[in-house]
Amino acid sequence: MIPVGVVVERSIRNVIIQINLFSIMPKKIVIVRHGRTKFNYKDLMQGQLQVSLDLVGIKQAQRTAHELKDQIFDALLSSDLPRTMQTAQKIAEKLNMDIISVPQLRERALGVLEGKHKNDVFKLLGIDENQEAHHIWLFQENSDLHEKFMIEKRDDMYRRIKTFVSDIRKQYKNKQLLIVSHGGTIRVLLYFLGFKDKEFLKKLPIKNASIIALKKQGTKYTIEQLLKNRKSGL
Repeated sequence: MIPVGVVVERSIRNVIIQINLFSIMPKKIVIVRHGRTKFNYKDLMQGQLQVSLDLVGIKQAQRTAHELKDQIFDALLSSDLPRTMQTAQKIAEKLNMDIISVPQLRERALGVLEGKHKNDVFKLLGIDENQEAHHIWLFQENSDLHEKFMIEKRDDMYRRIKTFVSDIRKQYKNKQLLIVSHGGTIRVLLYFLGFKDKEFLKKLPIKNASIIALKKQGTKYTIEQLLKNRKSGL
């Protein structure tokens, strides 16, 4: 049995390590979800399909770019899927920035379920059809479902996003970052940025082209700003 003093010492050491790691994280992170696509409008599951913004989504991206026009960022990082790159392009044009394409920021791959209606997918996975689309995370993970539908394993997705957070810690110490990604990915990203309350993440409204601004406060990030792109009624 490990002595209590050793356990306490290890706990204190781990806390110190976490504080030191956080001290070199970007000082501000602004996260944007991509604009609307026809798949969003029709409640079709997108996953990693090559889907572009629809006309409403383009206007949403332009509006979001306008909201960010007076802010200064050291880097603009985006998922490499078309809907995020198109959103990032509108922002990049307004801020006169280059886009850094980051495959780690992709949405979770849903295999053969991509392109199917949300209700059909939820029925196949045993999820209440009344849940919102991002609640696809609620299905009970097992190897049979992964093999049958070729869905990216939750642990694999978490691993790539955790690696992304480690990468930005090393590359963007105390910088200001702008990130464009997807609803599900953003929730996991927030988790690895310190927001561990899964009920909070489950209920957090992340509408198309919405903005979440995080700022370092002491030893954690706080949500400084949450702008929902509501003018389109989405």
